[in-house]
Amino acid sequence: MSERRFARDTILLAGLVAVCAVSVGCGKKDKKDLQAYATAQELYDEGSRHLAERDLNKARRVLEQVYYTPEDRARLEPLVRLRIADAVFYQGTDLALIDARSLYLDFVTLYGDHSEAPYAQFQAGVSSLGQGNDPTRDQSQTLRAIQDFRVVIDRFPDSRYAIAARDMIGSAESKLAEHEFVVGRFYMKKKAWEAAANRFKVVVERYPSYRDKDKLYFNLGKALIRGNSAPEGRIYLDKLLKDYPKSDYIKEANGLLAEKPAVDSAEG
Repeated sequence: MSERRFARDTILLAGLVAVCAVSVGCGKKDKKDLQAYATAQELYDEGSRHLAERDLNKARRVLEQVYYTPEDRARLEPLVRLRIADAVFYQGTDLALIDARSLYLDFVTLYGDHSEAPYAQFQAGVSSLGQGNDPTRDQSQTLRAIQDFRVVIDRFPDSRYAIAARDMIGSAESKLAEHEFVVGRFYMKKKAWEAAANRFKVVVERYPSYRDKDKLYFNLGKALIRGNSAPEGRIYLDKLLKDYPKSDYIKEANGLLAEKPAVDSAEG
């Protein structure tokens, strides 16, 4: 008799839960409270599914409801923290990326020996690099990203993220180089030739892998010639002609080289 009563009560409870789930009267709060009946693993799986579907707000809400038993805390709590960081990261705004970086670094601090620690440290760098994509903006976050990626290489040299971190450092340095170039172009528009040349020289000296070398050599040569350093400017224009004979800047470079004697005589 007691077994039948238990079965009946179980069915009634299941029916009540089903009705409450679709009833307007139960409200959002009660629907949220029903998550307490799920296990930590079930909530983690559900949150991960929403994350994969890029339903980021729902993923975070579900993951933040995970309640751990002593048995599953050690295994699941690090993963839940990491997926919450991912949910913040994929929002993609500058503010979200700042918060995501903090969450990733918290993970590394708390779980430095975890197998996902290299990923978290790598994502901290990606979070920094994702800010300030416009090369005209301050690049302090790009410098911070390089520091984060170097930690991956130094601390987790055998992880697959160490290789990726090296590639990302290259991308970060390209951003820094482009920033210097953009500032140099700004000075050229102001006819501040020496200041422009100094910016372009930073790119030449610090970022040898800069991709648009023909553009760089042309602008540096022009800034030097206009800034009364014609012999040095000629070196870079000649290098442009030699190394990039099909460059779009060839015609303008030849024009600058042709006018040099007039500039030199005017200086005399």
